[in-house]
Amino acid sequence: PGYTPSGDFQCAAVSLHRAEFQQFPTCLPNNCTGPPPDVPNGVVQCEDSTQWLNGHVCTVICEASHFHSGLAQADREWRCVLGEYEGRPACVSRVCAAEPPVRGAGAEEDEVFAEYATRGCDNTFGGLCTVECAVGYHALTQQENASGPVSTGVLECISVQNETNLEVLWNDTVVCVRVNCTALPAPVNHSNMATEAAVEQACSGLVFGDECQATCDPGYN
Repeated sequence: PGYTPSGDFQCAAVSLHRAEFQQFPTCLPNNCTGPPPDVPNGVVQCEDSTQWLNGHVCTVICEASHFHSGLAQADREWRCVLGEYEGRPACVSRVCAAEPPVRGAGAEEDEVFAEYATRGCDNTFGGLCTVECAVGYHALTQQENASGPVSTGVLECISVQNETNLEVLWNDTVVCVRVNCTALPAPVNHSNMATEAAVEQACSGLVFGDECQATCDPGYN
C-alpha cells in the first residue's frame, strides 16, 4: 500500500527462438491527489500549489489571534506521505475564559462570596486580571498564604503544554477568604478578670461574620 507500479513487464524477442524481458517496472510512492484539509483560524501554504508530491510539506500559519496547538513539527504542518496527509495542525485561541476562576474558601461559602468584581481584566494571552471579592473578603490566589494582607488576587493568562497540545488558561484560581478581625479592645466597665479572660479567649481568631458575646459588670448593659 502506498506505492504504484511504474508500468508493466514487457517481453520482447531478441532472436527467432528467444525472448527476454526488456522492461522492469518499479514501485513508485504515491503522490497526494489534492491539497490538504483547511485548518480553522489558520492559512495553509504548500511548497507547490499545483501538485502535491510525496514528501512535500504544507505549512500552517495561524492568525494573529491564535497560535499553534503544540511545539512538535506535526502540530505546524501537513506532510504528504505515500498519498496520505500526515500531521495534526491546529490553531488555538490566545484568549482565556472571559470570567476567571473564583471560589470560596469552603463549599459553604460558595454563595456568600458570589459578588466579586474584576478590574482591568485582559483575557488575551499574557494579560492580567485583578479580582476583588465582596466586602468582608479578600482575594488570594491558591499559591498565596491565606493569612496574608493581600486584598486583591491577580491572575495571568498563560499557555500550558500538555501531552497532546497547547492550552491557554488562567494560571491560578482566586480564593475569596474572610477577612481576619482585629483584636478586641479591653471592655469598659468590665472588672471581672476571669470573665474578661474568657471573653478574650472566646473572641480571638475571629473572621468576618463571626460573633462573640461579652458580659458586663452588674448595672451595665
